[in-house]
Amino acid sequence: MLNFIASKGGAPVSGIRLTINGNKAANVQIAGLPYDSTRTYKVLTSDYLANGGDSYEFFLGAPRESDMMKVRDAIINYLVEQNKAGKQIDVKLDQRIDNAR
Repeated sequence: MLNFIASKGGAPVSGIRLTINGNKAANVQIAGLPYDSTRTYKVLTSDYLANGGDSYEFFLGAPRESDMMKVRDAIINYLVEQNKAGKQIDVKLDQRIDNAR
């Protein structure tokens, strides 16, 4: 998945930082820790991508856990919770994906 994201020049991600070197992912960090190829990671994604949309066919054979919540509903729920807690949402670019130069 990481090399696929790199080959596309990047994709919207959260919890991942990587450098695109050519068409390959390099310097990958997940949740602030270096990527460990011996670990199993869970990926949260939309049903569209999980069903192979936008050429993400590699998800088709992956085991699934699902609560069937729509992405839009998850976003709305998060925003409502943050508002109730009196928290402001700060949006900033944080260089999650960087192109090696």
